[in-house]
Amino acid sequence: MKKILCILFIIILSLSFVACSNNSETETASYGGEGDPLLVLDNVNARLALSMACDKDFIVNEILANGSAVLNNGIPSGFFIGPKGTKFEGEDFVATAKKNKSGLYYDPKKAAELWLKAKKEVGFDTVKMEMLISASEVGGKLAEHMQEEFETNLEGLKIELIVLPGMERISRVMAGEYHMTVVGWGASYHDPATFLELFITDFPYNDQGYSNHEYDELMKKANETTDPKEHWQALLDAEAILLKDPAVAPLYQTGQIWLQNPSIKNIYRHSFGGIANSFKWVDIDANEKGNKILKLLSLADIFTLDSTNSTDFGSAEIINHISEGLVRLTKGDTIAPGLAESIEKSEDGLTYTFNLRKGIKWITHTGKVYGEVTARDFEYSWNRLIDPKTASENVSKLIDTGKVKSFKAIDDYTFEVKLKRNIDYFKAILPLCYLQPINEKFKNEVGDKYGTSNEYILNCGPFYLKEWDVSNKMILVKNPYYWDKETVNLDEINYRIINGIDNNTEISLYLEGSTDIAELKGENVMRYMDREDAVIYKSAAISSLYFNINKHKD
Repeated sequence: MKKILCILFIIILSLSFVACSNNSETETASYGGEGDPLLVLDNVNARLALSMACDKDFIVNEILANGSAVLNNGIPSGFFIGPKGTKFEGEDFVATAKKNKSGLYYDPKKAAELWLKAKKEVGFDTVKMEMLISASEVGGKLAEHMQEEFETNLEGLKIELIVLPGMERISRVMAGEYHMTVVGWGASYHDPATFLELFITDFPYNDQGYSNHEYDELMKKANETTDPKEHWQALLDAEAILLKDPAVAPLYQTGQIWLQNPSIKNIYRHSFGGIANSFKWVDIDANEKGNKILKLLSLADIFTLDSTNSTDFGSAEIINHISEGLVRLTKGDTIAPGLAESIEKSEDGLTYTFNLRKGIKWITHTGKVYGEVTARDFEYSWNRLIDPKTASENVSKLIDTGKVKSFKAIDDYTFEVKLKRNIDYFKAILPLCYLQPINEKFKNEVGDKYGTSNEYILNCGPFYLKEWDVSNKMILVKNPYYWDKETVNLDEINYRIINGIDNNTEISLYLEGSTDIAELKGENVMRYMDREDAVIYKSAAISSLYFNINKHKD
């Protein structure tokens, strides 16, 4: 009996040692020391882990608190509705995607499991990654929250926050000199493809280097089919791939709250078209001298006013005040005639004929007439856009997105565009600033200086750029030659440029009357959102965490 008990004791003791040994092995398992951050980010499970490791509810409710919403998909909700005559008719794109169980949700437990898989697959124990962040109060708080979440939920990960001015951060991202960064993106045109095309292999804005053959084929199908149902289904399938093999981690759909001068009327805010705001129709109380002047802040330098190469909302907003395209966006994102007085569309939907207004003037920064805007100016601008020598990142909007086969000036006042296929949203891309006219003679006169100052730009919009002191101010003056000048109420728009301004200073400038609009951010949202002059807006812009993958550029 004693012998049996002894044997049992030895067996139990042995099992205890085995259990201890197994636990110890789990705790001290080694997969290869410190990892290369770019190799780690090239791993699908690592990217999935990062996509699920951050509490997005905390971001929108505690850090932003401005009406932004958690984003679990690659498309903003409430803006893209299924096409008529299909089973998707009337249904929001995101709602359909959720039915298919697509989405990247906050799940720290699942994130930890995926991270462990990534460690085994890549062969690393620890890894240090840099996260580029903007030099702003909210950007800092957002980054610090993400840093804490990642380091807490993903064992062995260390995040170094690199604070950079806006222009430098964008330059580094475009050059592929980063590990992770948060990027915001707005809708260029009214179709989900405006977000999904960003991840096509070698797409101009695919700065993270994502490449997936199946994804590319689905986007090709979506772009080439003439069947609305097939187009929608291909986009749904493509987004599902993007969420299983993430190029980015969706964070939030942007909401904004402004303090706005109560006397301001008719600011039109847009959800697509590459234009955040239109001030063409704004009215405001006159000052003591009887002038109607809108005072605004620009929180970053304007990169360029060369419309062909404009890639940011700041420059696009200015360009759309001093220039105009064939069409323009009005209230409620309605597309209305711009420099084209009328538009004719062929029965097959493949040919558009734009009949330009006569007598439209090009204006210099001194308000003098330079010449007349003609269809030749559109032909030159569009040819410059697609010229490989220009190397514009916007060329795909015209050729791939717009499905443009050819274009030409028939005469001075007739511009003809032929499409590869009939697409419903073709006119919706036309307000984009890089499809606006450029005077070839003037461009040749100023050469590479074009768009770098108010002296080296021409104007044909509701305002002309009188002054531009980089990093200081911009003054836009009502254009007396604008074709629709009767509807322009403002005498001037004065931008004060303060790069990297904190939100408290921005609000102080508003309260003292130095600016007519100030966005509420961080703690100031709760402090001021109940004021009568607070305006809430939900946009189609989204913010996501971008990973530098670069896997097809080896």
